[in-house]
Amino acid sequence: MRVALISSGKEPLPVLKGGSVDTYAYYLSKCLTNLGIDVLLYANKRSKIKVNEKLKLKLIPYPNTIFEVYNRSLFDFYVMTSVISERKNLDIIHTNLSSTTILLSKIFKNIVFTSHSAYWWRSESTHKLQIRALKEAKAAIAISRFIEEKMKIYKKDNVFYIPNGVDINLFKPRKHEPKKILLTVCGISRQKGLIYLVKALKNVHKVHKDFKWIHIGPLPNSNNENYSYYLQLVKMIERYHLRENIAFLGRVSLEELIRNYQLADIFILPSLWEGMPLVVLEAMSCGLPIISTKISGVEDLITAKEGILVEPKNSKQLSNAIISLLEDEKLAKRLGKNARKRIEDNFSWEIIASKI
Repeated sequence: MRVALISSGKEPLPVLKGGSVDTYAYYLSKCLTNLGIDVLLYANKRSKIKVNEKLKLKLIPYPNTIFEVYNRSLFDFYVMTSVISERKNLDIIHTNLSSTTILLSKIFKNIVFTSHSAYWWRSESTHKLQIRALKEAKAAIAISRFIEEKMKIYKKDNVFYIPNGVDINLFKPRKHEPKKILLTVCGISRQKGLIYLVKALKNVHKVHKDFKWIHIGPLPNSNNENYSYYLQLVKMIERYHLRENIAFLGRVSLEELIRNYQLADIFILPSLWEGMPLVVLEAMSCGLPIISTKISGVEDLITAKEGILVEPKNSKQLSNAIISLLEDEKLAKRLGKNARKRIEDNFSWEIIASKI
């Protein structure tokens, strides 16, 4: 069997900073080849991947203009022209974006489409694209139970729940002395709910003045739509006198990201919605107890054995959860140990690839 696996094209592979769809494509291609499947991976032109007898690479340029619709359309067009010349040698095309799926369905029928977004129906235009992609695909994969439920409204058959995975050999625990380090890894936007975390930390600071919150993720600049939200966060931090407790590191290397996971004591993701957050999988794989919200994707990962889930936008519940783990090291260690075991048993990329 020969499968063409289409990444989003935005990030070079292997992904060193962000890019969950491209991380998915990268690891899936490697694991499928280990299962004896021939994979033709379509990726960003700047990708640096070792090819072998089973894994071949098609490098596609991804434009870098300020017009993302144009960038995406041109990348998809380049992919389609390549697929036209390859299609006689392909059995399946595995896509990860609706636009790619719709375009390729005009020239190829055996398409498997993975939907990575939990809230595509909030935008009318995106909603229509996703529905059309679902109808054009022969089979569809949902990375969370919530997405599966929504997809089945529009596609009754051949919809499968297969979650994201994580590299358990790369993201692994390391022993360290607890230092009350709280870690978040995400972009700064309203979706991520960081304002509610800052409000929670105001209460945490009353009883634990020596905690440290480390945030990893790109910081919006003045041209970014999330810049005003970022400024609001900074002002709240100043107003609550938390400046000495917080470090915004911005983007970091993969090595530094892993080191921060391994040195942290608690991982927090206060998002309002998610697909299936890779950062939670990575944190669990590194043996961290998780504090997050009761939302799509997260609820598929975390039970009471691995962490604490609170209601979205509830700063009081969030602060109570943080304080409980800071004050009970045995509980935090037990949750972290259980998190690592849950990942090893259910969410390694090898296990995920075998389901596909």
